[in-house]
Amino acid sequence: MLPIDRLAVNKCNSKASPRTRVHTNLLPDPPLGDPLTAAVVVLALYPSFDEDTAEEHKDPWQEHEFRIAMATPEDFFWLRDDVAHTGGGRWWRNKLAPLIEATSVEAVRRHVAAGHLHQCHSKSSSPLLRPPSGRYNLEVIRKALGSGIPALVLTGLPSWRVADSAFRDAPFYEPRSPQSMVVSPKNMPEGFPVAVNAVSTALRETD
Repeated sequence: MLPIDRLAVNKCNSKASPRTRVHTNLLPDPPLGDPLTAAVVVLALYPSFDEDTAEEHKDPWQEHEFRIAMATPEDFFWLRDDVAHTGGGRWWRNKLAPLIEATSVEAVRRHVAAGHLHQCHSKSSSPLLRPPSGRYNLEVIRKALGSGIPALVLTGLPSWRVADSAFRDAPFYEPRSPQSMVVSPKNMPEGFPVAVNAVSTALRETD
């Protein structure tokens, strides 16, 4: 848990159910790229909690890498080769697989960022949880949208719409199936080609 979020998280946990309780013994996910410099932003709700992968987050090496990524969000952390075997690495590579296949894993790692309402781990999201770090996330996403960066919503579109007044009519690219959370031509027929073009353009401009 981030120090700035301690008061908000403890207040939420005092009223939370087992499913919405934040697991304060785990570090929050690091920023996944920088939305302000990315070519594409994908939006999710929060990092889920999985009993099978929770121990990975306590690994000293992974905690160390988390802290570095928090201080310097240079790329999409979970697409790094050295974390590809982890639960987070496998999950994100699965959800972004069609975009990776259409471009490359390096291109997506460098030019795609992910935004969360908050980065605390829980089994289910609670509307009562509004940590300061989450408000900062919303501010960054708001600025990214203002600069014209395309945003693809993986899941939780209604929650994003009400999270900030700037998002109520924002031109989000919506999924056909929020349950699958895959960036693919079938699930995001409008957003997928936009994402491929934006990533490919960014790759050409930076090479």
